[in-house]
Amino acid sequence: MNETAKLIAINKTGEFLLTQRDGEAEWGFLGTTIEEGESPQEAIERGIKEEINVNIALYLRFKKYLLGENTEHVYFMILEVDPLSTFCEHGLLDYFPKDEILEVDLELRSREILKDFFEKFHGSKIQPTLFK
Repeated sequence: MNETAKLIAINKTGEFLLTQRDGEAEWGFLGTTIEEGESPQEAIERGIKEEINVNIALYLRFKKYLLGENTEHVYFMILEVDPLSTFCEHGLLDYFPKDEILEVDLELRSREILKDFFEKFHGSKIQPTLFK
Protein backbone atom coordinates (compact mmCIF):
# COMPACT_ATOMS: atom_id res chain seq x y z
CA MET A 1 0.00 0.00 0.00
CA ASN A 2 1.22 3.50 -0.89
CA GLU A 3 0.34 6.41 1.42
CA THR A 4 0.96 10.06 0.65
CA ALA A 5 0.38 13.37 2.39
CA LYS A 6 -0.47 16.50 0.37
CA LEU A 7 -0.94 20.15 1.27
CA ILE A 8 -3.44 22.61 -0.16
CA ALA A 9 -1.52 25.83 0.53
CA ILE A 10 -3.43 29.08 0.12
CA ASN A 11 -2.09 32.60 0.51
CA LYS A 12 -3.97 35.44 2.22
CA THR A 13 -5.49 36.59 -1.08
CA GLY A 14 -6.95 33.13 -1.75
CA GLU A 15 -4.45 31.93 -4.35
CA PHE A 16 -3.33 28.29 -4.36
CA LEU A 17 0.33 27.28 -4.27
CA LEU A 18 1.26 24.51 -6.69
CA THR A 19 4.47 22.87 -7.78
CA GLN A 20 5.54 21.69 -11.19
CA ARG A 21 8.07 18.91 -10.81
CA ASP A 22 11.11 18.86 -13.06
CA GLY A 23 10.32 17.18 -16.37
CA GLU A 24 6.56 17.18 -15.76
CA ALA A 25 3.96 19.24 -17.63
CA GLU A 26 1.34 19.07 -14.88
CA TRP A 27 1.08 21.09 -11.69
CA GLY A 28 0.17 19.59 -8.31
CA PHE A 29 0.21 20.05 -4.56
CA LEU A 30 3.26 19.96 -2.36
CA GLY A 31 3.49 16.61 -0.63
CA THR A 32 5.39 13.46 0.06
CA THR A 33 5.21 9.70 0.48
CA ILE A 34 4.62 8.61 4.06
CA GLU A 35 7.59 6.63 5.32
CA GLU A 36 7.28 3.47 7.41
CA GLY A 37 6.46 4.28 11.03
CA GLU A 38 5.58 7.90 10.20
CA SER A 39 2.18 9.47 10.78
CA PRO A 40 0.54 11.49 7.98
CA GLN A 41 1.08 14.65 10.08
CA GLU A 42 4.78 13.90 10.54
CA ALA A 43 5.06 13.20 6.82
CA ILE A 44 3.47 16.47 5.68
CA GLU A 45 5.66 18.47 8.06
CA ARG A 46 8.80 16.65 6.88
CA GLY A 47 7.76 16.79 3.24
CA ILE A 48 7.14 20.55 3.18
CA LYS A 49 10.46 21.13 4.98
CA GLU A 50 12.25 19.00 2.37
CA GLU A 51 10.43 20.45 -0.65
CA ILE A 52 10.49 24.18 0.11
CA ASN A 53 12.50 24.49 3.37
CA VAL A 54 9.52 25.80 5.38
CA ASN A 55 8.47 24.50 8.79
CA ILE A 56 4.69 24.14 9.10
CA ALA A 57 2.62 23.56 12.20
CA LEU A 58 -0.76 25.30 11.80
CA TYR A 59 -2.65 23.21 9.26
CA LEU A 60 -5.95 21.35 9.22
CA ARG A 61 -6.95 17.97 7.85
CA PHE A 62 -9.15 18.31 4.79
CA LYS A 63 -9.89 14.79 3.61
CA LYS A 64 -8.56 11.26 3.30
CA TYR A 65 -8.85 9.66 -0.14
CA LEU A 66 -8.82 5.88 -0.58
CA LEU A 67 -7.87 4.85 -4.11
CA GLY A 68 -7.51 1.10 -4.35
CA GLU A 69 -4.13 0.36 -2.77
CA ASN A 70 -3.33 4.07 -2.35
CA THR A 71 -4.30 6.46 0.43
CA GLU A 72 -3.89 10.23 0.22
CA HIS A 73 -4.10 12.38 3.35
CA VAL A 74 -4.84 15.98 2.37
CA TYR A 75 -4.29 18.98 4.62
CA PHE A 76 -4.75 22.72 4.08
CA MET A 77 -3.36 25.93 5.51
CA ILE A 78 -2.58 29.58 4.87
CA LEU A 79 1.00 29.73 3.59
CA GLU A 80 2.79 32.83 2.37
CA VAL A 81 5.98 32.21 0.39
CA ASP A 82 7.55 34.01 -2.54
CA PRO A 83 7.54 31.46 -5.37
CA LEU A 84 10.42 33.21 -7.14
CA SER A 85 12.78 33.22 -4.17
CA THR A 86 11.67 30.05 -2.34
CA PHE A 87 13.83 26.99 -2.89
CA CYS A 88 11.82 24.12 -4.40
CA GLU A 89 13.47 20.71 -4.31
CA HIS A 90 11.65 19.30 -7.32
CA GLY A 91 10.97 22.18 -9.71
CA LEU A 92 8.84 25.31 -9.89
CA LEU A 93 6.41 26.95 -7.48
CA ASP A 94 3.62 29.37 -8.32
CA TYR A 95 0.35 30.69 -6.93
CA PHE A 96 -2.84 30.42 -8.98
CA PRO A 97 -6.11 32.33 -8.35
CA LYS A 98 -9.19 30.27 -7.56
CA ASP A 99 -10.99 31.41 -10.72
CA GLU A 100 -8.09 30.22 -12.94
CA ILE A 101 -6.73 27.16 -11.16
CA LEU A 102 -8.99 24.59 -12.83
CA GLU A 103 -7.75 25.89 -16.22
CA VAL A 104 -4.17 24.91 -15.28
CA ASP A 105 -2.73 21.58 -16.48
CA LEU A 106 -3.23 19.78 -13.15
CA GLU A 107 -2.38 16.29 -12.02
CA LEU A 108 -5.58 14.24 -12.15
CA ARG A 109 -5.83 13.78 -8.38
CA SER A 110 -5.13 17.49 -7.74
CA ARG A 111 -8.08 18.49 -9.92
CA GLU A 112 -10.44 16.16 -8.02
CA ILE A 113 -9.16 17.36 -4.64
CA LEU A 114 -9.62 21.01 -5.63
CA LYS A 115 -13.16 20.37 -6.83
CA ASP A 116 -13.96 18.72 -3.47
CA PHE A 117 -12.33 21.63 -1.65
CA PHE A 118 -14.35 24.21 -3.60
CA GLU A 119 -17.55 22.25 -2.98
CA LYS A 120 -16.90 22.14 0.76
CA PHE A 121 -16.14 25.86 0.97
CA HIS A 122 -18.60 27.02 -1.72
CA GLY A 123 -19.50 30.64 -1.16
CA SER A 124 -16.78 31.06 1.46
CA LYS A 125 -14.00 33.50 0.96
CA ILE A 126 -10.87 31.63 1.98
CA GLN A 127 -9.37 33.80 4.69
CA PRO A 128 -7.18 33.18 7.73
CA THR A 129 -10.30 33.50 9.93
CA LEU A 130 -11.68 30.34 8.30
CA PHE A 131 -8.85 28.37 9.90
CA LYS A 132 -9.31 29.48 13.54
